[in-house]
Amino acid sequence: MKLQPMPRDEFADYLVRQFAVGELILSREEADQIVAFTEAYPYYTQKLAMIYYDMKRPGASVAEAQQFLVEMESADCENIFVGLTNHQKRLLQAIATAHPSSIFATAFLTAHRLGSQGGGRAVLRS
Repeated sequence: MKLQPMPRDEFADYLVRQFAVGELILSREEADQIVAFTEAYPYYTQKLAMIYYDMKRPGASVAEAQQFLVEMESADCENIFVGLTNHQKRLLQAIATAHPSSIFATAFLTAHRLGSQGGGRAVLRS
């Protein structure tokens, strides 16, 4: 079941309290960095917080914990990407590079040779 993002302020406060339970100080700025990086999605926020908790004692930064999380998750993302059709891959790559306001805009679809709006919708569904 996919969980929706949590309210950012409440999630950051929660992380600060949880670190304190473990006798570590997490500044509000660090908590905000964690929540912002994961866009407040519970799974990744908790995973990043756990990584940072384990790394904090030796003095690592939030950025180092973020990099570690990305490295941990990259194999799963690569496996998913490999299983996509060529059209799905093109759409993802186009979104990543162009950051369109609408992936159904004719100009975006034409510029990236993605076909029709209906085709784009079918790719998204799959």
